[in-house]
Amino acid sequence: MAAHTVISNGCGASVRLEAGYAQIGAGVASYLGMRSRLRRQDLRVLVGCGAGGAIAAAFGAPLTDAFYAFELVIGAYSLANATPVFAATLTASLTTQAIIGAPYDITAPTVATLTFIDYGALIGLGLVAAAVGVGAMRVAALIERAFRRAIPSRLVRPAVGGLMVGSMALYTQQVLGAGHGALGLDFYWPMTASELTTLVVLKLFACLVSLASGFREGMFFRFVGRGLAAR
Repeated sequence: MAAHTVISNGCGASVRLEAGYAQIGAGVASYLGMRSRLRRQDLRVLVGCGAGGAIAAAFGAPLTDAFYAFELVIGAYSLANATPVFAATLTASLTTQAIIGAPYDITAPTVATLTFIDYGALIGLGLVAAAVGVGAMRVAALIERAFRRAIPSRLVRPAVGGLMVGSMALYTQQVLGAGHGALGLDFYWPMTASELTTLVVLKLFACLVSLASGFREGMFFRFVGRGLAAR
C-alpha cells in the first residue's frame, strides 16, 4: 500500500501520501498489539493511535488527527480512548517538530481580527466543507463503479485516468500530485471566487478520477488543505 501510494504520487496522479504512512503506523501498532495479545478493543485503540500519530507527524495537527483516529479507526468517542490517542498524536507531532519540523506544515497569512460576522461565515464554511466531504466519498464509489463497467481491463484504467487528469492539467498544473507547493502559492496569490471554485472542483474531480482508475492515496489533505485555502 505504501509503495503503491508513492508510485501513484510520483506519476503525477492527483493523490496524497497520507494513506501510505497511515497504513504503516497502523500496521506497526497492529503487529505490536497482536504480539502483546491485547484484547480486540484495546488493539483497535492502539491501531488508532498508530494511524493518528502517523498523520499528526506529517501535518503537525494533533487535535485534528486524533479525531481522524476516532472517526475512521476506533469508530467511537469515549473518555477512555481519548488519553492514549491524544498522547500518541501529540507525541508524534512534537517529535517530528523537534527533529525536522512537520513536512506538510501549512502556514497561512495573518488575518485581521475576526468579528461576529466572520465567525458565522466560518461556521457556514465548515458546514459546506462537511457536505462536500460526504458527497465526495459517495461520488468516489460511483465513479469507481463507472470505470469498472466502462473499462473492464485493470491495466487500461490507469492510462485512461492519467489522460483525464492530464487534460485537466492543461488548464492548471495544480491538479497534479499532492498539491502542497501549489497550496502555498494560493494563500498569497489574489484569486477570485470563481477561480478558487474552479480550482477546488478540478482538484477534487482529479482526485476522484485518480482513485477510480486504480491509483491509491488518502483524501485527508484534499479537504483540509482546500478548506484552508478557501478560508
